[in-house]
Amino acid sequence: MERSESEETVHIFTQLGEYLIDSILRGESIDAIKLIVQEGAPLWYQTESEGMSALHAAAYMQNTELVQYLIDEGAIWNSVDNLKYTAADVALSFNNETIYTIIRNAGIRAEMLLTLLSSRSEIEEPSSLMIRSEDETAAASTNAFLKSRLNFIKDKNGQEICVVKVGDEEIGVMMGWEQGIMQETVKNLCEDHPSSDNLKVLNIGFGLGIIDTLFQALPTRPITHYIVEPHPDVLQYMKRLGWYQKPGVKILERKWQDSIQDLLEVGGFDVVYTDTFSEDYNALRGFFEHLPDLLAGPESRFSFFNGLGATNALFYDVYTHLAELHLADVGIDDRFFQLKRSYSLPSATVPASGHSERRLYETAGDIVLYLSTNQPNPPVPFELQDQMTPAVWLTRLTALANTAQRYSKPWFERIWTVTGILASLILPAVLYNVIYNHMNVRGADGNVDFARLSEMITFALFIGVFLFFFTPIAIWKFIGRKQVDRLVSKWNGADRMNYGQNASSTWKAQSPGIFRNSTILTISLPASMKPTSFHPNAYLPSYINGPIDPDASYYYPYKSEPGLPRMSVIGNVPLHIDEKRGFEDSRV
Repeated sequence: MERSESEETVHIFTQLGEYLIDSILRGESIDAIKLIVQEGAPLWYQTESEGMSALHAAAYMQNTELVQYLIDEGAIWNSVDNLKYTAADVALSFNNETIYTIIRNAGIRAEMLLTLLSSRSEIEEPSSLMIRSEDETAAASTNAFLKSRLNFIKDKNGQEICVVKVGDEEIGVMMGWEQGIMQETVKNLCEDHPSSDNLKVLNIGFGLGIIDTLFQALPTRPITHYIVEPHPDVLQYMKRLGWYQKPGVKILERKWQDSIQDLLEVGGFDVVYTDTFSEDYNALRGFFEHLPDLLAGPESRFSFFNGLGATNALFYDVYTHLAELHLADVGIDDRFFQLKRSYSLPSATVPASGHSERRLYETAGDIVLYLSTNQPNPPVPFELQDQMTPAVWLTRLTALANTAQRYSKPWFERIWTVTGILASLILPAVLYNVIYNHMNVRGADGNVDFARLSEMITFALFIGVFLFFFTPIAIWKFIGRKQVDRLVSKWNGADRMNYGQNASSTWKAQSPGIFRNSTILTISLPASMKPTSFHPNAYLPSYINGPIDPDASYYYPYKSEPGLPRMSVIGNVPLHIDEKRGFEDSRV
């Protein structure tokens, strides 16, 4: 059957794309690569098996000149492979700052252009089609958020949390773990401020009131403290806490866009802070443009919660620099402070099993399987599907179970063990009197303590019987464990060869015990694959640690399959979204 014209075009592009990537990985000269590109090889093409693009391949080969050429020719700076890594992430893995910077700067230029086109499209008739994915849920739409019900509750650790329901999920609007970030923010905003004795403060977005409480707790309370908060549930929460009665506090019950004229009339703020929910970067940039009129003068200070693109180091870096450039456009001299925060993953335990069964438990980074030859093998966990075919998975589990079972005879081991225990206890007890009486009859020396001597002989008999029964089985089990360890070690070595040290999973196996006839297989996932405590199955990179709040896994959104968390996207890349996530290096 002949291909249609469109199918033939796709086939040609696929062949050219594969040829281009293969040529880069073979180390072909840059002139040869240029010729392939000039022949029409698509720079946007990504391999089906790995999702690798030409830019990924060039970064992997650490060819700086080629990376620059591909960027100049229009390679997509923010494309991600099947493991959700960008080409810049590949460069970072080699500590290649030069290539990372080239790709990052390309991202900054692209986003600057996109922002410019977006702003111009508001006042001009569009001459081209711009594709943008719109998220109309409360997580990304201000209007939907303001119509949603918020819940102010405490987790089991007593921390205040504010959540909004989006579909079947509850998403954290503000969490108690942000306290430390807000403390450092207030410190940098207010410490040594020339007007510290009569501060005028403006905060956009109350949330849990963490930063507003810190402003009120300053050694000298602000003489004027404006809070802009439009959500009716938050306003009721503020009333319950008595914020409407606090001296110097003025609350504007509407969006900042609707309050800006009133704020401009007040003007002259010494400190301005904004941390809104469900607003994108375009809204934040719009707020930047009002700063020259809101701030009192050169000594005034401004800050915002910087969670821009926080799920990826490259996206975070690009949007941080983008914010710097836009702040510079309005005359703001910006400084970013690194806040080192330590988060820990909640501990997870796997219950032991004494039965012949197979169970699957997912902990904070491990997959634990209970395997038995009496049960069918489980399917490949989705975390491993990019690295493990069903055939290889089945072969490994079958080999592991069979090897372990050769050194496991449950009923024989249990009968032998019970017999050994009984013999070790009963034989010495029965023979004690026999030994004592025999020695007492034949002993001529009345100074000999026959009772003590009989006890020593009986104890030696106990040790002998114990060793007689348990030494063979211990040696047998030890040999079995070594066989299993050797098998698993061979697989780990093969995975490291195929996928690299930092991208391969690590297998560990525990042979069947005397009272457990299942083999325990623990697969530790690499950082790129393991779920974190933000939410189940969230594929966040290794430099983002989980929040210390153990309930965060429930209150943050989750994704039930491999990929980036749900958010506003363009294509498959999260863009223009201010995410409230915990990450190790927070910037304010």
